[in-house]
Amino acid sequence: MVSQQQIQELHAHYATLTGLEIPLTLHLQGLWGLYVLKGYGMSDLEILVRFLKIGILRQERRGGCLRLSNWFTDWDLFAEEMAMARKHFRPKPAYAPQKAQVLRATGRHDEPPSPPAEQAGAVIERLKLAAMLNQWKASNL
Repeated sequence: MVSQQQIQELHAHYATLTGLEIPLTLHLQGLWGLYVLKGYGMSDLEILVRFLKIGILRQERRGGCLRLSNWFTDWDLFAEEMAMARKHFRPKPAYAPQKAQVLRATGRHDEPPSPPAEQAGAVIERLKLAAMLNQWKASNL
């Protein structure tokens, strides 16, 4: 069972994090209750808002992404957003302490390199080329 206090605290924290003062209507109370019943909590709220604000600052997202109506309309989409936010803040893999120490001592980076970012267009183009190659193989072999 979700308590009224828990719902009010979540909503107040949302308002503080986003700067959006929205009245806590009966409808929103139900949505916040569902949010809790689906296993989300205060830390998830903080992670998601922080992730979305970074996207806004980078001009990858618009301010409307902070609206509750965008979050609570499609719970599958919300789960995807949460997964992306959690991934963004997940600690990066690190070398074993002894290996990192040796790398630092020899003037090398003591963290594994991040994989290079790919543009979506490049990935799509590569997939199209692979499909064309498979089609050619099927017709010529």
